[in-house]
Amino acid sequence: MADYDLKLLAKYPFLDESKKYVSSLGLSIAQMQEHPIYSSSFEMGKNRVHQALEGKLSIDVGDEISQELSILSFVVARILVNLTGNKSIIRRYARAEARQAHRFLTRENETTIEEIKKDLRLKTKEYKIHYNSYVQLAQDLAKTKPEWKLVNRRMHKGFIEIKKTEELTLMRESIMNKINKPINVKKTPHQFKETANHINNKYSGRPAEISMKELDMEALPPCIKQIIASMESGSVSHNSMFVLATSLLDLGLKTDNVLTIFSRYPSYNEEKSRYQIEFLSGKKSPTKYSCPTCARIKGYGLCVAECNIKHPLMYYRDKRKKR
Repeated sequence: MADYDLKLLAKYPFLDESKKYVSSLGLSIAQMQEHPIYSSSFEMGKNRVHQALEGKLSIDVGDEISQELSILSFVVARILVNLTGNKSIIRRYARAEARQAHRFLTRENETTIEEIKKDLRLKTKEYKIHYNSYVQLAQDLAKTKPEWKLVNRRMHKGFIEIKKTEELTLMRESIMNKINKPINVKKTPHQFKETANHINNKYSGRPAEISMKELDMEALPPCIKQIIASMESGSVSHNSMFVLATSLLDLGLKTDNVLTIFSRYPSYNEEKSRYQIEFLSGKKSPTKYSCPTCARIKGYGLCVAECNIKHPLMYYRDKRKKR
């Protein structure tokens, strides 16, 4: 087996070298769960996700065993967040990992920093970076900090001048982008999928499952009520069906309960409707679709009242509290 710098990989588990190390162990996910030592990496990975999403991520790079488990916990954590199919959760997780890596980077020597830059395919020289790379990495930064906007930067022959601290910040953004990329989560043990569902329910802002009896029809926003009325009359668009299905799923209704409401449609086809709803819920697809914002619903031409809110679920929750 090749020699690996486990301490380095524990601090920066997103490195390509880390992937090679995990492959060198020759263990499948199922085998890892049964291993006398590595099995604890599943629980550590789950906790890693919770800590990251709650802004409490802290990595232990103590002895060799701790380093190995830390590397494997990163693998587990990435599988879990990708299994949620929730882009917001995946990005929040990637952001937390990148911030943790940035804290380590501020204490690294130049040789290690250059190695990590090479892994990230980040090309900077004498604190200058090509404007194409700069624009890609600084786009989120520029939204809140004017100094990161391209118009506020000095550029010479296509290269932007940056400070040393800013180079580390751009490395952080590059790390986040790398971790944010989707990974293959096929053939994942059922335990992982169950845990991912719990993570999604806890951090997606969606309520727990509710029964049909618990759904307060009177608290539904005007646009949703109008879609239901249009559906009952047999006059409803594809966008309307999408908004209605995703809003009901986001409120916590199970597929069968959503079908109960869709069965009011004169041309209702249970088999076809079930497949479409299970596709939107993530059961038949890798992604769980969420109800569009009010701005998007207005774009569809489905807004029927000015509610002064940003999302239909906000209307429902506010109405429920008042009632």
